[in-house]
Amino acid sequence: MNTCWRTVTTVAVAVILCSVNTSTSADKEAAVKVSVEDIGTKVLLIGRLGGPLGTMMDVKGTWVIPNEAKDNSPLFQVSHVNGKELPKPVGFYIAQVTAETKEGKSALPTSDERKKLDGVAWTMRAYETGEVHIVPKEYSKESGKGLRAVTVWTRPFTSHLVGLIQQ
Repeated sequence: MNTCWRTVTTVAVAVILCSVNTSTSADKEAAVKVSVEDIGTKVLLIGRLGGPLGTMMDVKGTWVIPNEAKDNSPLFQVSHVNGKELPKPVGFYIAQVTAETKEGKSALPTSDERKKLDGVAWTMRAYETGEVHIVPKEYSKESGKGLRAVTVWTRPFTSHLVGLIQQ
């Protein structure tokens, strides 16, 4: 199984577990249950950009620096996928983006230089994947670590954009 499908499988299982573990009893009865064995064969996970996770696509977008007091991390606003304009841009915070040059070097600036991204347009050959950040409340209590604040990139399931910058 390639890395992409392993990630998709892990993500799907986590999404299912999250919906079961964090929902009310009424929601649990209504939750869709999917066997791990069906992911990648009978079940296809669709990302925020509208395509199956782990599928290469052409992505075009622009970096913006939000003026929010809570989080002013650079945001990559995807406006086009495979040459088609999206009805509404899809945003990925910088923590949700992995981008490299064709030479294999990170295309993302250091923390001190991130403001330079504001207004910069990128075209990438990329794929959308996901990350799972499920920490059961019971674990937090039993470990003594307590509950932590939930940022957009540490919710139970978070989209992640991985790509190569096109020159």
